[in-house]
Amino acid sequence: VNSRSEMLYGKKDIRFYEIISPFAVTDDLIKNNDVRVFLDHDSTQGTFARSKYGEGSLKLKVTDRGLEFSFDAPITAIGDVMIEGINRGDYDAMSFAFISNPEKEEITMNEDGTYNRTVNEILWLGEISVLSQAPAYEDTTVDVRSLNSFVENRNNEILTNLDSKLEEINSL
Repeated sequence: VNSRSEMLYGKKDIRFYEIISPFAVTDDLIKNNDVRVFLDHDSTQGTFARSKYGEGSLKLKVTDRGLEFSFDAPITAIGDVMIEGINRGDYDAMSFAFISNPEKEEITMNEDGTYNRTVNEILWLGEISVLSQAPAYEDTTVDVRSLNSFVENRNNEILTNLDSKLEEINSL
């Protein structure tokens, strides 16, 4: 949840960028909310995962980058639709439903006449959605990962970094 989105304010032609501070979500918020995962904000398709007051199939974690989450998709027809859609790239973004604390928001004007609205505190978090369409935050992503592929990717990353360091040392 550390992202920026361009929006129009009401019917006025005022462009602003909404920035969610990486510290807007806290562990206390997670422990006091019932958060569900949906496809395209559509609760009629079912709940894919849930964190009820910090416990459940949806794992929410506050990091220096913001809110991170993970869950095992249910082994159902609709769970398979989600996994297949993510693998094919049909579902490639994320969104979330929240209420921010207006008293903790910062609004600043940019040189081009647009504004930044920084959300520094989220009071309520109720939903995270995997999206196939128009996310408010273009920087969001969603991926299917397995433990084996995670370990393999991490090992490759470590080896690449080691190769780079060895080249640096050898060039001295």
